[in-house]
Amino acid sequence: MNAVAAATAMVLGGLSTAANADLLITEYIEGGGFNKAIEIYNSGDAAQSLNGYKLVRYKDGATTTTDMVAFTDQEIPAKGILVVRHTDAVLNLDSSVTAMIGGLQQNGTDAVGLLNGDTVIDIVGAVPTPKDWGKDVTLRRKSTSGSMVAKDTFDENDWTSQPKDTVDGFGCIGEDACTFVVEPGVLLITEYVEGGSYNKAIEVSNVGGSTLNLDGSEYKLAIYFNG
Repeated sequence: MNAVAAATAMVLGGLSTAANADLLITEYIEGGGFNKAIEIYNSGDAAQSLNGYKLVRYKDGATTTTDMVAFTDQEIPAKGILVVRHTDAVLNLDSSVTAMIGGLQQNGTDAVGLLNGDTVIDIVGAVPTPKDWGKDVTLRRKSTSGSMVAKDTFDENDWTSQPKDTVDGFGCIGEDACTFVVEPGVLLITEYVEGGSYNKAIEVSNVGGSTLNLDGSEYKLAIYFNG
């Protein structure tokens, strides 16, 4: 490879991380107790492996990183979301949301970064971080085109602030609470027996997408007697 080609390769290599930065942090919570979580979004049109990626914190305003979560086999589908949560976080996630347990330790004076190797892909919080800047708060990334871009320096204009322990936005992007489509419950008779003596039974199955409370609804089995 000649000198010009080598220089070109170096420039392209330097640009590749930013050009392919489809992963970004879209929600942050540091709330009561261990209510700590980070939402990661894949804005790209292809699934993204998280091999080599990690979540770090800049502890207590430090300018160096401390690892919190190292990803291995995780993958986020195109336009998909992964919620990383402390094992004791109370998020009330919808069953459709993909989540994993991670050793999150941000304490409100820590910026949190998403790194690929040692390269900062995206970050929430300034470095160094002002004391208690991110304490007792939920931060949601705005859904505007200028904000939905991974950045290696924090821009507070990209974020909206929600009250302590607000968790209804985890699992979707944007400033508003998530709205998930709930498939209704559907009851069917799936088996019938009328046998010898009193060998009689009816099997009822819920083949829908949500639980049905038979006690609280006007369901009943009826017989059309003798035709």
